[in-house]
Amino acid sequence: MITLIPVKIRTTKDVYNRLYDVMYDKCHDSIGIGMIMVNKGPGTDDFVPPEKVYLYEGWVTPVEMKEGA
Repeated sequence: MITLIPVKIRTTKDVYNRLYDVMYDKCHDSIGIGMIMVNKGPGTDDFVPPEKVYLYEGWVTPVEMKEGA
């Protein structure tokens, strides 16, 4: 099992906005969705090429399984 660390993911503003739109279609809490995305990620950078996502080192971490789980 792994844990995603979205603050270590960067994309374009276009991809970020499309992700927001998909989340908004599921839950119409625009402020809540915006705050989650601002605080948790992903982030945007101007140098990321269109339609690309950059995954920085540590964007996933393994989660140790407890015995018997």
